[in-house]
Amino acid sequence: KIAHRLNYQYKIVTLDGELINYGGAVTGGKFFVKSAITEKLALEQNLKDLQANDDQIQKLENKINEIDNQYQQQEENLMQKKQIMYSLENKENHFLESIQQNQEEITNIEEEIKRLNNQQTLDEAEAAMMEKYAHAKKEKDNIVHKINELREKRDQIEEKLNQQDAEYRLKNKELHDKQAKIKELEIEQNRLDVKLENLLAYLSNEYQMTFEYAQNNYHLEDEEDKVREEVNSLKEKLAKIGFVNQNAPKEWESVNQRYEFLTKQKEDLQTSANNLLTTIKELDETMEKEFKKVFKQINYNFGSVFNELFQGGEAKLELTEPNDFQKTAINIKAQPPGKKLTSINLLSGGEKALTAICLLFAILKTKPVSFCVFDEIEAALDENNVTIFGEYLKKMETKTQFIIITHKKKTMEYVDLLYGITMQERGISKLVSVKLADLN
Repeated sequence: KIAHRLNYQYKIVTLDGELINYGGAVTGGKFFVKSAITEKLALEQNLKDLQANDDQIQKLENKINEIDNQYQQQEENLMQKKQIMYSLENKENHFLESIQQNQEEITNIEEEIKRLNNQQTLDEAEAAMMEKYAHAKKEKDNIVHKINELREKRDQIEEKLNQQDAEYRLKNKELHDKQAKIKELEIEQNRLDVKLENLLAYLSNEYQMTFEYAQNNYHLEDEEDKVREEVNSLKEKLAKIGFVNQNAPKEWESVNQRYEFLTKQKEDLQTSANNLLTTIKELDETMEKEFKKVFKQINYNFGSVFNELFQGGEAKLELTEPNDFQKTAINIKAQPPGKKLTSINLLSGGEKALTAICLLFAILKTKPVSFCVFDEIEAALDENNVTIFGEYLKKMETKTQFIIITHKKKTMEYVDLLYGITMQERGISKLVSVKLADLN
């Protein structure tokens, strides 16, 4: 519609890629996957997605750096606590050694006390020993209490270390997940970069414009769904129109001239066909009229000749379809003397042959010809019927000259000129002729 309103003075590109050139020629279209405007919209969306992915990647990298710092700090704290724990263990070992020494000393003192008790003597050494014993026992109790405190503190530190180790493992898993997510986003970013480069190259090669130019000069004014619906409707119309041929006017003139010529030829042929049909109809009517006339005469002559040759009886011809002479067949019905009227197929061989001879004579009587050739037509007749046949030939010879091929001697008696083939010498045929009229 836009191209039509602009008188096809500008190039126009549809959303599906049809390119309407100057003058109205349309290229591309149905089999083009995406239009430049659709690619532009997809390109803008891809740029937005790419920017969002970059922001997300930056956030993830910041989060990873924060986790790394926390992890490093926790490792430092863990090292400090381990050092404290090692120090406490050394002190514990030292105290245990001191306790062992004091225990040995106490054992010695106790033995000394026992010895002194056995002696039932208390002197200044005993008093000193008792004082020393009391002091050592008190120091032992203090060391045992301190060891218990250190053990409790060690257990607390180990529990805290276990908690921190579990937290460390969890953070480490989250770190691996984030790194995998970053790799996926990097792959997606690379794919979008390649797609973006391809789209920009297509925009540049196909439409000779940059993305910034297309973004500034081409905007989707209506809603996308409405525009797509209109595009689909235009696609259907273009599909119905088909390929636009710029040479269509010239081709139309050529085809129109041929059409007018063929139309005139068709009219002439139709007129000739109508004339031929009229002529054929007239001929059919004339032939039908003539056929009925001749058939009636032959039928009459057939009955007359049959009665004469059979010396009685009757015969006739019947049409199987009297109203359609072009499709009709002819039935021969004959009734020799002393028999019922029946079809010729129920007669004997001699009666069939004589009936056929009657029909031939009836036709010759209706339409005489100059000469007629008979080839052993009387072969199935007996002597009596051969005589009847020969006598009737004599009646017909005034109008028709007959040439007869026969082996019947009786038939030969009724001819004027006789020709015979003989072989007096082996392999050599000889023609013999006899003019019976001179002999008579």
